[in-house]
Amino acid sequence: GSSIQPFGVPRDGVMHDAALPSGGYAAAAVLRRILRAEGACRWEELRPYLPAASFEILRRLYGEGRLPADLRRCDRAVLARLRGMTREQLSRLPDVSEGLENRLYDCVRIARSPEELIDAVKTKRYTHARIRRLVLSAFLGIRAVHSASLPYLRILGMNARGRELLSAAKPRLPLITGYRQTLRLPEEAQNVWRLECHADDLWGLMTPQVQPCGADMTERLITEG
Repeated sequence: GSSIQPFGVPRDGVMHDAALPSGGYAAAAVLRRILRAEGACRWEELRPYLPAASFEILRRLYGEGRLPADLRRCDRAVLARLRGMTREQLSRLPDVSEGLENRLYDCVRIARSPEELIDAVKTKRYTHARIRRLVLSAFLGIRAVHSASLPYLRILGMNARGRELLSAAKPRLPLITGYRQTLRLPEEAQNVWRLECHADDLWGLMTPQVQPCGADMTERLITEG
């Protein structure tokens, strides 16, 4: 019953996760591989596939040790989190069914890395992507109950036109632009906010230089115009 009219946009250039650039386009997987190159990022190889502003932002963050983030830096922490969970706790993860928690519980006891765990749990029924989502949900503390509904709309940034649209909008959910607004949310919504902050703090352990906690509560809204 929605009044929204769908509009399909064809994907030009390369397919998703294509290994090589083509026709002046490169998949995100290629860009990440260049950023993670051994020794140092090959910036001139990266430049043709990014807008100039994005290129400069990436180069600045790279120099500050804030990228590229890599989950492998937290491999043992991921395993420690899952090894400490009971079968019942695993059963509460999003998209767990048909006794999948038992397979996950058994495999995490012998796996030596998250990738080895994902490969061990994977079957024709349980895809690699599904298992990866489960592992990350367990690490981040996300349970099925958290995906049942959306408690608020979080605004990360806006320009002048976006500000006009938001001022005229009448959303059914609270609009959140900063930490202080979350204090007025119901307890369940505040729990989701705390999960967001926790995930951001964990991300700070995956960057080349470890980042301090609490950035989600102190960083300002990105504005333009």
